Amino acid sequence: MFRSCTTVFIASTLALAAKPETFHNPVNPSADPWVGYADGEYHLATTQGNCVRLWSSKTLGGLAEAKPVTIWEKGKG
Repeated sequence: MFRSCTTVFIASTLALAAKPETFHNPVNPSADPWVGYADGEYHLATTQGNCVRLWSSKTLGGLAEAKPVTIWEKGKG
């Protein structure tokens, strides 16, 4: 009994000590992502330091290739 409890304790401790994998967003790695769908297109907005940018595409995967449009910039409105 003692040996099985020790084994479970050690295994649990090792599992907690392991660093979890970091998730990397495959579409856009920027902060504060927001995705919406309107008028047949997906729209992704993110903060990027001193501005907010918007990407639009007919598909979710297309957002990775879409050209950004700056919709707000610090000091300009």
